[in-house]
Formats: sequence, C-alpha cells, structure tokens
Amino acid sequence: MKKLLVLSVFVFLLCSTSIIAQNSWGSWRTTDCLKGLDFRVKRGDYNKYAKKYKWFIEYKNRYRDNIHFSTIAVSPDRRSEIRSSGKTTNRLHADGNGGTVQTYFLIDASSSIYVHINRIRINEKDYGVDYYDCDN
Repeated sequence: MKKLLVLSVFVFLLCSTSIIAQNSWGSWRTTDCLKGLDFRVKRGDYNKYAKKYKWFIEYKNRYRDNIHFSTIAVSPDRRSEIRSSGKTTNRLHADGNGGTVQTYFLIDASSSIYVHINRIRINEKDYGVDYYDCDN
C-alpha cells in the first residue's frame, strides 16, 4: 500500500511538471524582420469549439522609440503563404526601452508556430511617417 501511494505521488508530480512546462513562456527570440524586437510564445489550452490551440505571444521592444507593427501567427506549414501575401490581423504598439505587449491567436498547431510581423513604424505615433523596412 505504501509503495502504491509513493508511486501515485511520483506519477502525479511527473504529470504536473509536464503541464507546467507546457504552459510556460519559451525563451526570447528576435523576429525575422527587426533586430530590436524580440518575442516569446506560450501555448495555452485547446479550444474544442475552434479545434485549435490558444497561443500567446509577448513582444519586447529594445528600440529607444515606440514601435507600431502588424502581426500574425500561424502553423509552420503556412509560413511561405503568409510571407508572400503579407496578410496580418493584429496591430500592436510597444513603448520604447523594453516596453512589452501581448496578443494571442487560435492556431491548429500543437508544438510550434510561425510569427510574422510587417507594416512597421518606429515613431511616437502610428501615423505621419512611412513604414520602416526590415533591418534584420
């Protein structure tokens, strides 16, 4: 009986560790386009109605100025489609000097995603200047 209890506790701890690791933030990575914009991802719960996973993305601005950009996240097999079409869905704004902003997407990928950004402005306001070209 004692062995069964110890084994049960061990299995519970093992399962708990896997769940925590699965729902924690990944490491910071630099975007394909901007060397001063980092991001990290975290997979959330499975949405049974949409039949997709909820993926959270946090961006961190390492530029001195505010940054405004459009973004989308998709399953890795849609990478070339998104890069060639330039289609994005969310417009985000991050303050300069380490400002962060979060968003999420419902994606049918369970282990990895592709994050794309475009329509970038590095300026105090999101108007009055042309879009910035990639620098990475």
